[in-house]
Amino acid sequence: MAGVISEIIDWAGSKLKYWEQLALYKIMSGATFDEQTDKDLLQNLYIDFKLASDPGKRPTINFDAFKKNAGTTVSSDIQLCEIKNFQNVNALVSEQCLPIGPALTVVYGANGAGKSGYSRVLGCAGFMRGDVEVLANVNDPNCSNQTPLVEIEIEDDSGKRCISYIPGQECTELNSFHIFDVKSVQEHLIKKNKFTFSPAGLSYLTTLAEVTDRIRDRLTNLIATHNKPEDYTTFFQGGDSSIKDMVKDLNSKTNLKNLKAASVLTDADKKQIPTLDKKIAVLKTKNIPKQITDLETTKTDLNSLKDKLNDLSKNLADDVAKKIQTGINEFNAADTLAKQLGIDQFKTEYFTQTGTKPWYDFTKAAKLLATKEQAEGIPYPQDGDRCLLCHQPLTVESRELIHKLWGFLDGEAQIAVRKATQSLNTFKQALEKTTLDFFNDQSVSNRYLTAYDKKKKTKLTSTIKAFLNGGNKRLEALTKMINDKDSKTTLADLPKTGVKQIKSVISALDTELEALQKSNPAEEIETLENELRNLNHKKILGTKYTDIEKYINKLIWLKAASNAGGSTRPITTKYNTLFKEIVTGGYVKLFQTILDSLGRPIRVQVETKPRKGETFRQLMLETDSKALPPGATPDSVLSEGEKRAVALADFLTEVDLDTGSGGIVLDDPVTSLDIEWISVIASLLVNEAKNRQVIVLTHNLTFIHSLKNYSNDHGIDVQMHWIKRGDIDDLPGYVYANNSPVLESDYKTTHKANQHFQKAKKLPPTGQESELKQGFGALRTTYEAFIIFTLLGGVVARWNERISPGRLKDIVWEKEFFQKIIDKHESLSKYIEAHLHSDEYVPIKPTPELLNKEIIEFNEIKKEHKALKNAAA
Repeated sequence: MAGVISEIIDWAGSKLKYWEQLALYKIMSGATFDEQTDKDLLQNLYIDFKLASDPGKRPTINFDAFKKNAGTTVSSDIQLCEIKNFQNVNALVSEQCLPIGPALTVVYGANGAGKSGYSRVLGCAGFMRGDVEVLANVNDPNCSNQTPLVEIEIEDDSGKRCISYIPGQECTELNSFHIFDVKSVQEHLIKKNKFTFSPAGLSYLTTLAEVTDRIRDRLTNLIATHNKPEDYTTFFQGGDSSIKDMVKDLNSKTNLKNLKAASVLTDADKKQIPTLDKKIAVLKTKNIPKQITDLETTKTDLNSLKDKLNDLSKNLADDVAKKIQTGINEFNAADTLAKQLGIDQFKTEYFTQTGTKPWYDFTKAAKLLATKEQAEGIPYPQDGDRCLLCHQPLTVESRELIHKLWGFLDGEAQIAVRKATQSLNTFKQALEKTTLDFFNDQSVSNRYLTAYDKKKKTKLTSTIKAFLNGGNKRLEALTKMINDKDSKTTLADLPKTGVKQIKSVISALDTELEALQKSNPAEEIETLENELRNLNHKKILGTKYTDIEKYINKLIWLKAASNAGGSTRPITTKYNTLFKEIVTGGYVKLFQTILDSLGRPIRVQVETKPRKGETFRQLMLETDSKALPPGATPDSVLSEGEKRAVALADFLTEVDLDTGSGGIVLDDPVTSLDIEWISVIASLLVNEAKNRQVIVLTHNLTFIHSLKNYSNDHGIDVQMHWIKRGDIDDLPGYVYANNSPVLESDYKTTHKANQHFQKAKKLPPTGQESELKQGFGALRTTYEAFIIFTLLGGVVARWNERISPGRLKDIVWEKEFFQKIIDKHESLSKYIEAHLHSDEYVPIKPTPELLNKEIIEFNEIKKEHKALKNAAA
């Protein structure tokens, strides 16, 4: 990678700004990027874009040391040693230990045996495409309150250590391990996957893009924080001016030179300010507008007084008095006639009030009541009617008297009396509405005319008051005439109203108003005030100019800053170019090599697409068929076996190119594959085990057999373990180390069991359990090998396609002997899982002596079988 780093350094020197080169230098130096580091980079960005003054020559950035050390890499390989003590992980039994070998580790287990629980834990701890989740035991009602936990033993440069790992959390120690399972297949086939590795040197560019973006974001946030508009017009009170207009909408383009010139108050300006103040004050003392307003108010009031005097004169005029006298005379004449024509006929010696008003009112009331009481269409009274007052039947004479009364009331004389009365009442109401107090001491017209009399030496006020006094007397006299019905009252003449003189006063006011309006200095005052306001605003601008200048310069800086900083495009472009040269081309070549090794004509192309500091790839089916849509993914066309093969090829390619890969874990990688592909994939994985740890979990016996054979052929250390469900409790996850179906041939003797016995007897009792369990497990496997190879003569091997019928002749069938073998095989399970038995079974504590006893008994059984076989021959 020396060439890559050198190329990056040369490119940075010619294409990047100083502040970006400094960021790259710090990245390659392994510097810590804290708050102060970011501030230093931002300050250098300011200098590069002339946003800050250059302090002088900045230190030269020297990358020579990095070029010299470019080819030196330091790695710390991590080895996975064992996984143990599962707690609350799926339904897996606890206190198990799965050893991991330094090269190839094969874990066999049937479906549901618990092996995927181990792969999921590693998937959480390492890197796996697709979602992975480790659940607690869902069969436990308290699972939601339980936290999954597992112990993982690793070994690195510092030695062995154990990690207490909670699935779902990050595990930095195992992030270099890659995991492949059934979920990963879809992710590799149809998703655009980011390359999870980057050759040494390219990561510098990825980090550089992140760091420089962060500094640009800091600049953007700073601009947003300080880019707040300020309104200086609030300092310029009293209205608009040319100066105020200059400080409206200040921006980065505001001409500071013109603003500075406008802020200077000359000596002439300073002298002009008091002069203008004095001129305006003098003009305002005249208060012409107020004078005009006052005169207009007075004129209005005098016009009102004139109109009221005219109205009063008309209402109390002699012709009105004559009309009232005539009305009184008409009333008296009608009243006298009415009395003469009818009342005498009703007089009698029995009553003295006949003809009086009470009698007259009583008669009208009776007439009204009779009208209400009469039957429909039949006037009251009729023959048989009763008196309205005493309720006695009316006599003929009484009815005739009543009819005369009704006739009297409906007579023409009475109509004339009522008409005359109404006419007099109209005059009376008009007199009652007449007011005479409108010329009192509080009225504007009174005050004005009083002052006018004094000034002009006239007696207009007295004239008006004399008229009002005479009018009052006539009003009283006319009212009394109507009330008394006396038309012979002598009325005094009305005095003069004074209206003629008031008209003369109003005319004089008009002349005065016209003169004032012509001499109104409002426009002159406005002109002077505008001039004075402009000078005062100029003075204020002088006091605020420094602040405004700072604000404008800040806006200019913010404008320039918003266009500064550049972008990560050059970095991304360089990254993509180098990545394509180093990684993408190599990836495609290696991927096709692995795909070709599978021996099938699958044509898949790899498409790569760069993004900022990253590159993504996607597998696309390559075909000439027009029936396929463009861009078809392998998932949509290939068979299940072909899909898994392509996905596995993608996985292995990624792992092989990633020099930092610490190991791979594959969970059932050959599902849906035929025997030929299984053999090829076994070969590929054994080759992988030469470079890194390979852990395979599978239920395919053919695959295990192929892995074992290839490992033996290539001298690769292989450890094989068996995960099973408990023979007694049926719980998943029991681990039988160094045991598997294909190792049965290695268990033809008690050698394995004896090895564990020898180790166990040297250990203290507290450390014997694991060795004894493995010893009993090995002995049980020895019984299984004895059944396959000895009892059944090797007629059928589970991982071979062929059987050997010729060996049937060597089989000795003895039922009781076979039952003894069955019982022994089952009894050994008690020792393997002694701590998990049901309450009904009292377990036997395993001891080295017990293991040795079982080994001896097995050897005796072998001798017994040999004797049976010899006897049968």
